[in-house]
Amino acid sequence: VAIGETPSVGVLDKDPLSGLRRFMAPRKYWTPGWNSVIQFSQNYISSNWHKGGSSNLNLYSRQFFKLDYKKEKLSWNNELEWRLSIFTSPSDTVGRYRIADDLVRLHSNLGIQAVKNLFYTLDAEIRTQAFNMREENKTLALSGPLSPIVATVGLGLKYVYDHKSSTHYGRKARFEVNLAPIAYDFRWTQRRDIDLARHGFKDGKTLYSVFGAFCLLGLLTELPLAVSLLLQYKLQACRNRMGECPHLCLLQIFLNTSESTSSLR
Repeated sequence: VAIGETPSVGVLDKDPLSGLRRFMAPRKYWTPGWNSVIQFSQNYISSNWHKGGSSNLNLYSRQFFKLDYKKEKLSWNNELEWRLSIFTSPSDTVGRYRIADDLVRLHSNLGIQAVKNLFYTLDAEIRTQAFNMREENKTLALSGPLSPIVATVGLGLKYVYDHKSSTHYGRKARFEVNLAPIAYDFRWTQRRDIDLARHGFKDGKTLYSVFGAFCLLGLLTELPLAVSLLLQYKLQACRNRMGECPHLCLLQIFLNTSESTSSLR
């Protein structure tokens, strides 16, 4: 239609989208994720500093991968994490370097939604480490590569609540409760020269297993400027065939300033 020319009725009745091809993108049920953190820090103290002290070098690394599946009422969350913290220790007479934190963790949670925020879940986790850990000025290893290997399997319920602020953009919180009244804890070590009693092994045995229950509480808050705070409390109690009931209480606090969000585990 030219400028100043009155369009005909046929031009007005024509659908402007009639020539476009419709395309329906396939729905994706798998959602991958990755979070990588590497931090270096150095502390130097001169010899004439009146308060004394020692210089040190610190390295912290956390590599986190996840792969989640979600389709209707079925959800499957998978996580792989390696956390390592190394620092120099000039006062140590055994070695120059020590390991402060070393964790290799594989976690999987399969859930079926019962109601809005409640899921029937099967939770499994395997934990170990990659390097030797020891105390200062001591040669006895507290733990070592694949020593020990801890596997936990639990069957129960998980409650998840997500909240997003309606007044502050980017501010949200996530609360999780994972209760497994039926759980199994298995531990094995390939080395006998570590502190076996520290990991629950008795009488020099390298195999340990118990049945019981565990409860995991997690609170994750995210604030603007890509800052997130994770508070996690884990209570685990298992009973073995001898009637003993060892328990584990763990409180973890993480402050994450990276763009990606940490997992509640």
